[in-house]
Amino acid sequence: MVINKLDDLSYDIIFPFYKDYKYLKKAISSVNNQSLIPKNLVFIDDGNKDPNLKNLIKNLLSKKINLKFIKQENNYGNIYGVNEGLKHVETEFFFIMAADDIYYDDLALISLKNLKKYKNAGFVFSNVISNFEDLNKKITIKYSFLKKEFYNSDDSKKILKYKKIKFYHNTVFYRSDFFKQSNYFKDIIGPRCDFYNLIFFSAEYGFVYVNQQLAEFSIRSGQINRQYDDSYLLQEIEKIKLNFK
Repeated sequence: MVINKLDDLSYDIIFPFYKDYKYLKKAISSVNNQSLIPKNLVFIDDGNKDPNLKNLIKNLLSKKINLKFIKQENNYGNIYGVNEGLKHVETEFFFIMAADDIYYDDLALISLKNLKKYKNAGFVFSNVISNFEDLNKKITIKYSFLKKEFYNSDDSKKILKYKKIKFYHNTVFYRSDFFKQSNYFKDIIGPRCDFYNLIFFSAEYGFVYVNQQLAEFSIRSGQINRQYDDSYLLQEIEKIKLNFK
């Protein structure tokens, strides 16, 4: 059964987009096909300079979903795009989307049902499949050391201290009010702010874990995370120490 609207599980999607046209149709289709569809798709045209892009999205997107199309004249990047999109989020929860990742139909419904149960949790995430597109290979990543659904701030700090955990942002739904209070998508942190955001956010608010595979994180040529040398990493940590608790 497709659930078009549940007032207590309302969410928006922020979709920063720059030139990934190869994946665009499939990405919008994954939004339309969610068993719990979003209220708004906040689409960030990040300097594509395509006069037809807005009409293309309108034609692809389900008429049951409201389109908020934010046009930027220049390519400012993901940090700026997320922060611009956040200004237009209306709902209790939101999700940050990437064009090339794969989202299963029940991602939103299952994730938000679980997050809704825990009022103090900042976000929910699930297991992820790393999809190595060029190699035609997939690897499932599970968090075998996580044994329950909700981890509060103290729990999270212990995990961060003793486990090398990485939260994959393509499965994460945020509680909007919490994010607006403690948004770590900041230029001052630098290009890895999405990684640090989830680390800081989990330590501040805790998280909800769903032990299911609900999305695939795409990895393709030219997209492997840059490797930073020691001097850069030390500078990054000094910035964080200086500007954050």
